[in-house]
Amino acid sequence: RFWFRLTQISSHPQSIMGLCALFENILQKHEPELWTHLLSIDVQPTKVVFRWIMKAFSGYFPPTQLLYLWDLIIAYDSMEILSVLAASILSFRKENLLRVINMTGVEAVLGDLTSPNLVSLLQLTLSHRDQV
Repeated sequence: RFWFRLTQISSHPQSIMGLCALFENILQKHEPELWTHLLSIDVQPTKVVFRWIMKAFSGYFPPTQLLYLWDLIIAYDSMEILSVLAASILSFRKENLLRVINMTGVEAVLGDLTSPNLVSLLQLTLSHRDQV
């Protein structure tokens, strides 16, 4: 019902393409400085988060946090949480990302996703969902 959309190219809003477009819209709207900085150093923000979204963050978070994320997907009946989370992670690491000058630096800043607590990050983001 959900996961197959992550491996299919389609126009469905919850396909990998739709989720990437949603991620771009969220990041551009809520973190324009970060969006512009990444583009200015020739880093495509979507390329940075594509593998996270496509794998539904599998392998990037501890199992308990990952299961919580997947429970939210089922509860909200939407894969859009993946895009919201991806934008939230970049926003959370914004200060460090604004200091880097290339893709290698971006990858170093985002190399370990275990430090932001997924549950806290999502709760904060979803509590402000009217602004998203």
